[in-house]
Amino acid sequence: MSETMPRLFTALAEWGACMLFLLQYSRRLRGPRFWLTAAGALVVQVLWLEGTGSLPVAFWMPAMAVAVGLMFLFLAFCGRSDLLGAGYCTVRAFLLAEFTASLEWQLYAFFVWETKIDGFVPATVFLVVIYGAVFLLAYHLEQRVSQGGNLPRMTGRELLSAASMGLAAFLISNMSFVTANTPFTSSVEQEIANIHTLFGNALDNAIECELSIPDKEKRLIHLEVYTKKDFLVIRCENYCPAPPIFQDGLPMTTKADREYHGYGLKSMRYTAQKYGGTMTVQAKDEWFQLTLLFPLEHH
Repeated sequence: MSETMPRLFTALAEWGACMLFLLQYSRRLRGPRFWLTAAGALVVQVLWLEGTGSLPVAFWMPAMAVAVGLMFLFLAFCGRSDLLGAGYCTVRAFLLAEFTASLEWQLYAFFVWETKIDGFVPATVFLVVIYGAVFLLAYHLEQRVSQGGNLPRMTGRELLSAASMGLAAFLISNMSFVTANTPFTSSVEQEIANIHTLFGNALDNAIECELSIPDKEKRLIHLEVYTKKDFLVIRCENYCPAPPIFQDGLPMTTKADREYHGYGLKSMRYTAQKYGGTMTVQAKDEWFQLTLLFPLEHH
């Protein structure tokens, strides 16, 4: 099997993530017009990613930026929302696509490594099963907030924050594609999902908290990634006027679905410990701070 994920798989994931949002929310196009447009968007996405697959690594980031732009055009053209709302959904769809494609490829690579079975049929089965399971779960979760309405409306500042955090998560999780000299580099591609776990949960929690604050001027999130001496530091802070109650070093969730929402921070702590790092959380002066610390010499 190939050492890198087929570009076709990435294109299918990006298109599927856009469809997840368009099928949830109100659309400008319906019936045959929508499905013809969706088919055309899929063809364009596949042709672009397949056509740029042989370019040097230096062109990889620009090519991915264009792919994200194609996702934005698809959502903006078909979805009933302004451009800011379409941009916000593009960020979420892109991160979902990255996670889905990475997870599927990691599981398939492990399957081939263990069984020595490779080929079109098992690859297709893995693609359908994993993509289907992830997108169905994401669809179910999104259904809780969509209620068939328009795509979310955002301010320019909110979109900039979401795009910046999405870009940071993408860059950190894909550093190993450009260079092997990173704290998270591994000989096994499945490590990428662990980085998505760290950034995805941290940013989801921060965004969810900020959206509950009525005053939009106070919806503030700071994300920092830097090195200090022999450590990599990842710090996510968000304005939190109502400090949470802590139990066992973690904040107690206020949601009804306690088991699901409580799993996020526990998963992050487990992932940090896996890399020999630590995770600390604290609430002080109306700010909630999550800090991840990784010793660089271990990687």
